[in-house]
Amino acid sequence: MKLEKLELQKEKLKAELQPIIKRHEDVLRPGAEKLDAVPIYDREEINRIDRTIEKTKLVQRFKKSLEQVDDHPYMDTYRIILELLEQAESEIILQKTIQGLAHYLNVLPGDISTGPEQEEFEAALFEVLDDYNY
Repeated sequence: MKLEKLELQKEKLKAELQPIIKRHEDVLRPGAEKLDAVPIYDREEINRIDRTIEKTKLVQRFKKSLEQVDDHPYMDTYRIILELLEQAESEIILQKTIQGLAHYLNVLPGDISTGPEQEEFEAALFEVLDDYNY
């Protein structure tokens, strides 16, 4: 319901403000094989509502994943993920490791990378994981 309301507000704002696309930003969408080009508008009101829509979708997905079973066997993992996001969100090692794990577990297509430094980090990470048979 909230998502539908936000989508309607966005369409109404777009009709009223007639924003112009300034540029596109590459974003990973759920289940996507590649990054999607998302428009960034010249009107901050539109960009703000787009970010709110994206956050709402993420919260819904997280909640759905968490509520799949009543007695979730990986509850501690969810707690750790939240602690990391709250306390170390801006740490580069967290970003690099998450992207590396996503590649290692084939959650993220291999051609989606942040560059040579990330690829070097992942090669070292994969070597350690392979050494310990993960």
